[in-house]
This record gives sequence, structure tokens and C-alpha cells, in this order.
Amino acid sequence: MSDTAAGSGFDACKQAFFPILAAHGIARVTISYNGEGDEGQVNDIAAFDNAGDQADLPAVDSERHQLGFDGTVARDVTDLARALDSFATAALCAL
Repeated sequence: MSDTAAGSGFDACKQAFFPILAAHGIARVTISYNGEGDEGQVNDIAAFDNAGDQADLPAVDSERHQLGFDGTVARDVTDLARALDSFATAALCAL
């Protein structure tokens, strides 16, 4: 996977997530991962408001952009939590 393809996928994800998060008052998202190498999983996605207080992740749909093994970026729509989970998994694989 090329850095250019990964960057393109990550940029598309940010363009999909950031407006949704901002519209719901979410200033920061943390995603916990447990594992190493090819083994592991995303455990928790936490959202925080501008004051740093934990907030509920909005239960809304978002575009999900996934980078394929051939370097293409596929798009679909899923719930925001699932889209963030996919983003974190892709970032771990790419980086």
C-alpha cells in the first residue's frame, strides 16, 4: 500500500468525520486498540467535548472510506462508530 493511497483514504475519512463530529460538539475522539501485528482489535471509541468532558458519540451515519489492497478507496455508508473503527484499523495497518 502506498503512502499516497493511504493518505488519500485518510483524507477522505477526515472530510467525512470532522463535520459530523463538530456538528455534535465533539472536539476529540480517542480509539483504544489492544494487540500487535496482525492480531488485535479496537476496544473502545470515546468522544470528548471542547471542555474535555466525555460525551456520547452521535448515533448517526457517516461515509466510510476503506483502502483496498490494490490501492483504491471504496466508499460506503455505515454508522459513525463503525466508520471510526474501520478508520482506526486501516491506520494501524498502514502506519
